[in-house]
Amino acid sequence: MRNGWWIAALLVGCAAPVGPDDNPSELVDSAGYAFEWTCDGARCGLGAVPYVDRAPPCPDALWSFMWGRFFELCVVCPFEGGWSTTANLCRPATCESDLDCPQLYGQLGEGRYECESGLCQQIDVGTFPRDVLERDEAEVLCFRDLQRELTMSLDDPRVIEILAGLEETCPIDGDHCELPPSCAPLP
Repeated sequence: MRNGWWIAALLVGCAAPVGPDDNPSELVDSAGYAFEWTCDGARCGLGAVPYVDRAPPCPDALWSFMWGRFFELCVVCPFEGGWSTTANLCRPATCESDLDCPQLYGQLGEGRYECESGLCQQIDVGTFPRDVLERDEAEVLCFRDLQRELTMSLDDPRVIEILAGLEETCPIDGDHCELPPSCAPLP
């Protein structure tokens, strides 16, 4: 009897590994762009991607994704050995239920996301607490409601306004971060 209880406790306490079947076939970002999300036994990645009707920030721009507290879909500029992006080029993945959120595994490492306040957010609240706001998370929230066409350059007026507001309420080298009045908080 004691062994049966131990096995049952072990099964309840362990989360099952995730894989291709735990992922949606499409991700939608907060700007309304839909991305094909394809998964195999080793990892997930972007398939067909949307067209953005504005000059990209670099001639050979691509789409990619980033994951932290929020799962983000980004326009990126490749360079030898990698790529770079800035907050104004990323938008968080949106959701109506947990089934709309990606689940990372395999070569990408593990990253589990759930639908919280309409955005795909990391379930690991120990690493990504919901009651503490970091600068990169504030940037996600400030840009989430804007179309990418309005923010493709760091020189765009709306980008300058958002970054200036963040510098006052959420300085990069500070230990306290709040959203400026121009940025909508999570519902």
